[in-house]
Amino acid sequence: MIRTGKNSTTQKVPLYLVARRKLRSLLDGPRRINANLVVPNLTGQQLSRLANRNLIPPFATATTLSAAQDWDKLSNYVLAHEHPLIKPIANYLKSAEPAFDAKTTTNEKIERTLRETEALEKLSMRELLSASSFFTQFGFFKASAAFRYAAIAHALAKHRPDTFETRAAQVELAGSDWDALDDLQRLYHLPHDTVLHQHKKATSEAGFDILAALKKNSAIAVNKQKESLAPNVYKVLLSLRKRRPDLAGCDVALIGPSVRESEAISDDWPDKVLRIGYRGADSVSSDFKLSTHISFYKDHKLSDLDEKDIAGLANELSHLVISNLKADTLEKTRGFDNVYYSHFTGRILFDAECNAGVEALLCALDGGARKVHIKNLDLFVNSLYPQGYKHNYEKRELSGGWRLGDEIICRSMSQWHAPIAQYNIFKNFWNASRITGDNLFTQLMDAGVLAYLDRLESTYCPFKQ
Repeated sequence: MIRTGKNSTTQKVPLYLVARRKLRSLLDGPRRINANLVVPNLTGQQLSRLANRNLIPPFATATTLSAAQDWDKLSNYVLAHEHPLIKPIANYLKSAEPAFDAKTTTNEKIERTLRETEALEKLSMRELLSASSFFTQFGFFKASAAFRYAAIAHALAKHRPDTFETRAAQVELAGSDWDALDDLQRLYHLPHDTVLHQHKKATSEAGFDILAALKKNSAIAVNKQKESLAPNVYKVLLSLRKRRPDLAGCDVALIGPSVRESEAISDDWPDKVLRIGYRGADSVSSDFKLSTHISFYKDHKLSDLDEKDIAGLANELSHLVISNLKADTLEKTRGFDNVYYSHFTGRILFDAECNAGVEALLCALDGGARKVHIKNLDLFVNSLYPQGYKHNYEKRELSGGWRLGDEIICRSMSQWHAPIAQYNIFKNFWNASRITGDNLFTQLMDAGVLAYLDRLESTYCPFKQ
């Protein structure tokens, strides 16, 4: 409707003019559409057309498709994209070269594009994190790390001490290698480079306490669950979190689920053996003669067991450490005195959460362990698991065990377990001589984070298998 003056009459504007004006307004000054509303209803090509017009966020839309495991739509979305940082991935998917050769070429294009466009300077912190997740999903871990460090620098540049976000960023920097930061700066021209180095230096000189910082973040994350859990369930959670496994002065062997052959541990050395997701003898991948004293569980490792099954584990083990349990599973564990709820549960890292291996280590050190020896915990570089090891995804049966598809593993790293964040926590305690490891773990720690990311890139080629 149009008014021509104070006492004027009101005229109706034809609908076609209203529609045309709205369309012109949208095209001349695009406003973002809620991607979650349109993603389920449009094809990958249609979503790309919206993203190319800046009507939906390009990287966050890809992350939404990844979360939904809609691999065909995600591939089509990327293949039709015109974004200068997504086009190299589209060319990679179309390339007839062997995957590793195509990755090398694509990495060079990404590095060049970042230098030419200064994209790391222009994107918001949220967009940087979405871009980091995007590159992880497609197996480009060094590019992902560049976006992640740019987001961390963005957060630290706000100069807000003792906030959840700042603590999470400082945890990641505490284990970062100086050389890695310098190499990433040289390759990708990281913004706020001075901020990263200042905070890295400050955490090094002040003896930054990773355990205390992450426990503080976990307490905040748990407090937020009060709104979503029934009062009685939330009360159980809090009561279990008041406990802490007593490992004071113990030498602990943390044995992961990898079926890779590694050097045996002497049965008279560790005071305690800690495994991930122990569910009986067929879930054990190595060191079969060693008794299991402690096991760490997330929800999918226990959710299909009834209370009698859990009672059997509680009778066999001295400690059950649990994390991120759903209400039904939590209820089944409440009656046992040797069940402990992790003090490191939740999305407590910088836009990520600890994977089982990292969280189990943190729980052991927080329980007072003198030293932890890590064995058959492969930081995603080996994805073969023993037959009895429980997972909540479709798996591929192989000789000697099973594995997941590359898309699924990269999705896990993309959505929850940013690999560089996990690596940096291990590296912090490695540098402090709080942990040792088998030959593979030692090689990964000694080689540094960029060599680790290179190894991941040679291991995972999603959408190109």
